[in-house]
Amino acid sequence: MAESCYINQGNSRWKDLKFGSSTVGKAGCIVCCAAMVICKKLAINDDTGKLAVIKSVISNCTDANGDFKTTSTIKYKDTTFKFTRTTTKPSYDTWPIVYYRHINGNPNDYHSVLATNSTTVLDPGASSITTVSAAENRYNKDGTDSMAYWTHTSSGDDASFDCDTHSTVTIKKGNKYQARITCASYPKVVAGTGGIVSISLASQSGSNYYFAFTGVSTGSTGIYINGSSSAVFVCKVV
Repeated sequence: MAESCYINQGNSRWKDLKFGSSTVGKAGCIVCCAAMVICKKLAINDDTGKLAVIKSVISNCTDANGDFKTTSTIKYKDTTFKFTRTTTKPSYDTWPIVYYRHINGNPNDYHSVLATNSTTVLDPGASSITTVSAAENRYNKDGTDSMAYWTHTSSGDDASFDCDTHSTVTIKKGNKYQARITCASYPKVVAGTGGIVSISLASQSGSNYYFAFTGVSTGSTGIYINGSSSAVFVCKVV
């Protein structure tokens, strides 16, 4: 099931919004990815709220030509978000915007998706594209694409939290472990070593967030929450 923050750039509520010389429906993939980051953090799930976020992203994060800025800052509902462009591949568990600059070698064709972990993505242009492998097959099939990324931080990333797990948990490959994290806002949960586990939100009840950690490959990785300087707990996949 798609994340409730998902935004399709072809939605009639916003597809004709103009920025630069184009529209969200035609060229708003990065804008929609950035808007999804904000909607996820602030639990904005309705179309009216998403429309307002998209408009704010256009105003704060794009230039006069409609290009997404290399670095941009946007304050929304008392939370400040900063987006920064890089060519160094980040951990996909941190929800980076993944920018295919030259789709299958075509310098005039580009697209962006939002990675949600090491295996899944949200594609604003095609809701049927839900995995990293499917996105690669569609936008970088020949493996020659020139990639870029936008990472992001928010003022809530250092929010205090409580976690019900503080030791090493052993997970069989393909199985899941669920941890409860209590936090005033959506917590940022990342693995120190990519590819060991995939991380996804299983459910939420008030300020309690239940995250599922699925064993992907054999090894151990620390789990960091809201920018913690040390691992809160360790996932060992066997």
